Amino acid sequence: MLGFYIKELMLIGEGKKDVSIILEKGLNVISGPSNTGKTFIFECIDYIFGKKSIKKIPEIGGYEYLLLEIIKYSDNQSLTIKRSFIEPNYCVYYESSISNIDQNSEEFELKTIHDANSVDNISKFFLKVIGILDNKFLITSKKKIKPRSLSYRDICHLCLISETDIVSEKKTPILTGQNTQKTVEESVFRYFLTGEDDKDFYKINCEEIKTKNNAKIEYIKSDLSSLAKQRENLKEHIEKNEFNDLHFDEYNKQIEKIEKIIKEKKSNLDLINKKNNQLKLKKHKTQLILNKFQLLKKQYLSDLERLEFTDFGSNLFLGIDISHCPLCDSDLSNIKNDLDKSEIEKYYQDEKNDITINLSELELSIKDLNQRLQEIDDDLIVEEKAAMDLMKEIDLISSKDLIQLKQLLNKIIEKEKVKARFFELDYIIKRKNKELLKFNKSPELLDEAYFKVDEEIYKELCNEIKISLDKCGYETQDVFFDQKNQDIVIDGNSRLSNGKGYRAFIYSIFSASLMQYMKKKERDFSKLLILDSPLTTLKESNINVNESLPESLQDCFFNFFASSFEDFQVVIIDNKTPSDKIKYKINKIVFTKDKNRGRYGFI
Repeated sequence: MLGFYIKELMLIGEGKKDVSIILEKGLNVISGPSNTGKTFIFECIDYIFGKKSIKKIPEIGGYEYLLLEIIKYSDNQSLTIKRSFIEPNYCVYYESSISNIDQNSEEFELKTIHDANSVDNISKFFLKVIGILDNKFLITSKKKIKPRSLSYRDICHLCLISETDIVSEKKTPILTGQNTQKTVEESVFRYFLTGEDDKDFYKINCEEIKTKNNAKIEYIKSDLSSLAKQRENLKEHIEKNEFNDLHFDEYNKQIEKIEKIIKEKKSNLDLINKKNNQLKLKKHKTQLILNKFQLLKKQYLSDLERLEFTDFGSNLFLGIDISHCPLCDSDLSNIKNDLDKSEIEKYYQDEKNDITINLSELELSIKDLNQRLQEIDDDLIVEEKAAMDLMKEIDLISSKDLIQLKQLLNKIIEKEKVKARFFELDYIIKRKNKELLKFNKSPELLDEAYFKVDEEIYKELCNEIKISLDKCGYETQDVFFDQKNQDIVIDGNSRLSNGKGYRAFIYSIFSASLMQYMKKKERDFSKLLILDSPLTTLKESNINVNESLPESLQDCFFNFFASSFEDFQVVIIDNKTPSDKIKYKINKIVFTKDKNRGRYGFI
């Protein structure tokens, strides 16, 4: 298998203590409080992967170089890349771990800038390690043929997801949000999905395109001629049928009168509806009390039955001649003699009397509540009828008195339609002339269909995403890829419509599923995924969460990566940590921000 995983990241400088972090294949979780250097680890990896600059923090003062040891999956060999913090240059130590580098180690310099025709640059170095040996071409514009070769930085945003990007309200897992890079980023994603780059753009038959464009030009000219005739006829119609200004004084008075009447009736209707709502609320509360009283009545009746049964049992016991216990043969004659039948009967009778009195009072209350409910229902019938009558009056006024208004509006609409059509024709003619100019100047304009990917490919990817979401406990019926926005839609809701916690969660699953999809298709792609703060903002109060699972969504998320990415490397940087259930499956690095306990931070 091609690709690599990170073994060690180290900062060195003259007179400074080396600081490093060691990672493993599979899932690595770097956790701890804020300001302990977690995100700076992400920055360092991004910088050594070709980012132009790195964020300067006070803690790196005096450190000169960043070292990254990677291990190739193909032969298990170590490679170490070194980049200066001061000057943007690289060197690589082949077949050498960080610990083995010394003054005698042979360095091979690499340039920072990607060059498709050379191998001595960091971009071609990493592309070769992940298996992309030949140049792959990308389109930079859909209107002009300006292909360029794929660089390693074109891939990084698909597998190195920063804290700001993962919660972004605009960025998608495919597009960084930079308009100038949109076409290139779509081309990169299309290449990995299909396995085909845009090298065929070199072979476009320009004569064929020109022929097609000429046919389109002739069609536009014919269309322009027809539009010009329509415009001229409309102009004549306007000149012959001048639309005089309409007098609205009388109309306004009538409208004001009607609106006043309707407003008054609506105000009365609002009062009636408010009263109805109050009555319904009163009914609801009364019904609740009645229900409670009914339950209490059942309880009283049950208590009476219990007392009668107990009283009967006591009499039965006292009437039986038992002198010894049938189980232990103890003498029971004294116990039986101690029982006073009259006292027991008096106790039961007193209890029955109390319950009977309470029951009688309760039944009176229930009767009163039922009567109150009936009165409320009667009032509701009256008020609802009044509301219906008032609405009919309002509808009658609207239908009867607004006929003149409708007639007037029809004249206004007719006038506006004529004017609108005239201006519309002007706009269409101008637009057609622009199209004509564009086709005359751009014979190499490409058909939009060229850029589309087979729907079945998107379905396969979405199915992989759905499987991953299910494993994480996020229930979903359908996952759809929105080609226009280059993002996924889950059960009809776009990913970006979620809060930032779930935007980050789904973004992470998308990136992970893309890696799984590329593996199944046996295509060369990154075997490394780094996620900065995918769970930090997640609050588990979403209706899509499978509540029947024994674990939280957070635990399912960690378990998914621990169990499904043993052949890859995943680095999760977050404030939240996985449960102890999976600690044996992961490489867990914890920063404490406490000088007296554990590791304080990265530096």
